[in-house]
Amino acid sequence: MPATRSSQLSSIMACYSSVDLHPILLTCLSMLTRFWRLDEPRYVVFDEVYYSMFSSYYLTHKFFFDQNPPLMKLLMAAAGFAVGYDGQNTVSRIGDEYPETVPVFYLRFIP
Repeated sequence: MPATRSSQLSSIMACYSSVDLHPILLTCLSMLTRFWRLDEPRYVVFDEVYYSMFSSYYLTHKFFFDQNPPLMKLLMAAAGFAVGYDGQNTVSRIGDEYPETVPVFYLRFIP
């Protein structure tokens, strides 16, 4: 006996209803709140002095020694390199304003 249109439709709906949308919605909401206005303030905050300085050293191929593992600084340098940042960093203190050439959003994108 062939299946009726309503039974086909109900089986399709049963398949789609098994997908739980809560994790997807929660992920989208968390991404929205994480990246909302990420480039503000355009001032150096907390450890960005050191991370941006070391990332600039990597991008400009300057030798330096740091006692901490380099993974985070390498990831920030890779993000800067991907968006065309040349590594010319002039900030040296917390509270200094970033120049317009520094892609603050992309450097903060990778926490």
